[in-house]
Amino acid sequence: MKQVATLEYTKNKQIGAGQGMNSIVYLANDPQLGGEIAVKEVPLPSLRKTLSAFFTEAQRMFAGKHPNVVPVHYAGTTLTDVCIAMPFYARGSLQTLLNAGPLGLKDTLRIGQEVLAGLAQVHRVGFVHLDVKPSNVLFDNQNVARVADFGQSRQVSSAGVVSSLPRMYGPCIPPEAFKTQVVTVTADVYQVGLLLYRIINGDADWGTQISTSMAAAGLRTDIERGRFPNRQRFLPHVPDRLRRVVRKALRKNPRERFQSATEFADALGRIAIDLDWQCSLQDPSKRSWYAARENQSNLVVVETRVAGRINVEVYTDGPQRRAKGRQDLWKRGLNEPDSNKHLETVFKRLA
Repeated sequence: MKQVATLEYTKNKQIGAGQGMNSIVYLANDPQLGGEIAVKEVPLPSLRKTLSAFFTEAQRMFAGKHPNVVPVHYAGTTLTDVCIAMPFYARGSLQTLLNAGPLGLKDTLRIGQEVLAGLAQVHRVGFVHLDVKPSNVLFDNQNVARVADFGQSRQVSSAGVVSSLPRMYGPCIPPEAFKTQVVTVTADVYQVGLLLYRIINGDADWGTQISTSMAAAGLRTDIERGRFPNRQRFLPHVPDRLRRVVRKALRKNPRERFQSATEFADALGRIAIDLDWQCSLQDPSKRSWYAARENQSNLVVVETRVAGRINVEVYTDGPQRRAKGRQDLWKRGLNEPDSNKHLETVFKRLA
């Protein structure tokens, strides 16, 4: 028997604008649920004949129920809009964290594995997400990463491919999508590779690479040729084993990438982190790294720029004490290439 129910919520404030369907996300109060929710709204006039497509997004979220996928409470239509009601996560998105700089190595691995676990479920129920980026990774109240926003996702055919692609965010388009307009789940693998690249290097460098590419050969050309992002450009504390995993996820040829989200997650799980370096890039004239050590003095590495030259210094417990037995790691008057090379040696020696 068909039933028609009445639902209500009170919008408190706007907390985000969506992409592609003129959507706006609000923080709202739901008296039926007795708490705050997030509501994604799209004005009815903007949908025209695509109302069913909007509800398809809600259906995909519902089908992908998993601890690492944002759940949907309900979807419905008001007099002016269609809406999807979801939990409100006060911690916000991964993009908020990246605005402050790169994340630590252990957080990088944890977030990557949690995102991939959510995507593995999405793939199991027959979809490819196609819009994996920092703003679409939310953190719940337990700080667990959850994949959000299924507006760009598409169903996989019986042949395991998606041939009707949505309009994707330019820097995150997999190389094969430009040439063949056909992708598989390895498109999501590629986008998670980009996600990890941004987490460990910071978004400032990501933005610089985009601007440089657009001013030169062009972003599309650089993506197709595997030049964007620069696979050789990592912050010096990033261990080689993590670099290799990210590079594999970013291979131009999708057959050379990890062939599933689970395979990718397993590769991340095999990476052991000896020192959980936290990198600060807030001061343009200085880069610094901090690593806590159990039952030992903590380590600090500082790179400062003075009069066009670069100094590298290593301390324990801050700049009051030089690291014992590490005097040879101090260098002064370096140029940028030599400083980066020396810093890589520093982090390998300190591991």
